[in-house]
Amino acid sequence: NFRESAQSHDAALTISPNNPSVLNNYAYYLSLRKTALDKAKNMAKRANEIAPGVATFQDTYAWVLYQTAEYTEALQWIERAAKGNPSNSEILEHFGDILFQLGKKEDAVAKWKAAIDAGGNAQILNNKMKGQFP
Repeated sequence: NFRESAQSHDAALTISPNNPSVLNNYAYYLSLRKTALDKAKNMAKRANEIAPGVATFQDTYAWVLYQTAEYTEALQWIERAAKGNPSNSEILEHFGDILFQLGKKEDAVAKWKAAIDAGGNAQILNNKMKGQFP
């Protein structure tokens, strides 16, 4: 129900245009679908401006940057997110993905292993370590 989801997020932003959680969640779901990435980038950036220092919001912005192949800037944001929440499996997985795209394969594998230890999906993460991305 992607269309309905987008309509609901748009309606929520009409009511509360500066709600960082709505901005962040909408941006993240768009990034997962790899659609409207410019919109996602603007919303994720705005969420971080409104509520600086929130690891989840920093992770979302890093992930949107990853989806737009802005890996160097994504690394800066994922480092911030990991500093704020060092044992979050999703942040660790994203950290690994970004490092991998930057050619830092050994560091990526270390982050993916840490993500497994933190409760991440071992099957997906082990596949990434073998070079098989979903």
